[in-house]
Amino acid sequence: MRTEERVAWLEGENARLQAALAESQFSGAVARGQVVQAQGTAIQWPAQVPDGFAPAAFEASVRAAAATIPGLQVDEVDCSEFPCIAVLSTATDAPELQDQLKGFGQKLAGDEGRGLWLAV
Repeated sequence: MRTEERVAWLEGENARLQAALAESQFSGAVARGQVVQAQGTAIQWPAQVPDGFAPAAFEASVRAAAATIPGLQVDEVDCSEFPCIAVLSTATDAPELQDQLKGFGQKLAGDEGRGLWLAV
């Protein structure tokens, strides 16, 4: 392929990729708009957050507490808005799991009884 042909091909490929990028960005904007319409806007972080509930501390606490329960795994921690959310899973259905998970919640809430919602 001659230089001129190569340049023309690259310019065409660049234009095609730019159009695909613009279409993808538009689709993303539409999807974000649909999420906002359905769920509302993200809750902003308050100026004062209780110890242990700021993003880094929350994730560290969740991971440390989960490590004390055999088979419990942290699948996701999302702190993109207030409050952080952790998704955990386990492959076991051992009878003692309920009590262990109650203990897990108490470890995270601490002695002060900070607000914590735990669904089992």
